[in-house]
Amino acid sequence: MAHITVPAAVLILRQTVQRCLGSNGQPSVMLPAFERVGHAKRDWLCLWSGPAADAFYRQHAGQLKPGTPLQMDLTNLRPHVANGLGPCITADVLACELAVPRWPAHEQQCAAINANCC
Repeated sequence: MAHITVPAAVLILRQTVQRCLGSNGQPSVMLPAFERVGHAKRDWLCLWSGPAADAFYRQHAGQLKPGTPLQMDLTNLRPHVANGLGPCITADVLACELAVPRWPAHEQQCAAINANCC
């Protein structure tokens, strides 16, 4: 089965980023995020493994807070129901970087609302 790949997706962190070990034993980063689709919100749970993920986390740990936008190249998208999260899309991260907030004050308000509502 072919994997769906989404280049340059901009998602907004909805929770604190978590470090873990991937199933391959490599350092990994869990990136719980969301995107706005019209008036709806779509949750994502993205996993990034390997030395690049570890280096990104070490460099940007202080900035990886709810409301922070990230630009990610994603692959292996699949529907999932996560404990305490409900339905979401899970994906593997190929590359990630901090994105420029379009409306910084608005993004902070959305992050505060989303962190408390779901």
